[in-house]
Amino acid sequence: FKEKLRWNFGEICEEIKKRVFEEIERKKELEEENKEIYDRFKIELEEKDRKYEEIKEKFEVITQLIPYITDELKKGVRLNSIARHILGLFHGEPGARSWRRYLSENACKTGADESVVLKALTFTIHDVY
Repeated sequence: FKEKLRWNFGEICEEIKKRVFEEIERKKELEEENKEIYDRFKIELEEKDRKYEEIKEKFEVITQLIPYITDELKKGVRLNSIARHILGLFHGEPGARSWRRYLSENACKTGADESVVLKALTFTIHDVY
């Protein structure tokens, strides 16, 4: 009976070792998966931060351009003479087509002022996050 008990005890120890090693391997795999998910999330977040900064810079360009547009309009320059240089500013961004279309259709109208550019700017506003 003692030998049978020793044999069962040894078998039980081996089974416990096997399950512990399996659990350790499973934990390692989960850690690797979590690291991959974290890395992907980090890359996406960095991309969105970069995109946000680009859009912010473009908005700053327009806000700095408004006083110039106002001064030039007072001198008699037509808005479409200025607007044609900023048509491609939002190239590849969501709302870029609407931006170009609105500027193209409205900047050439008589009496068009900086409000046309500001209205066109509303088409480019979108959620980055």
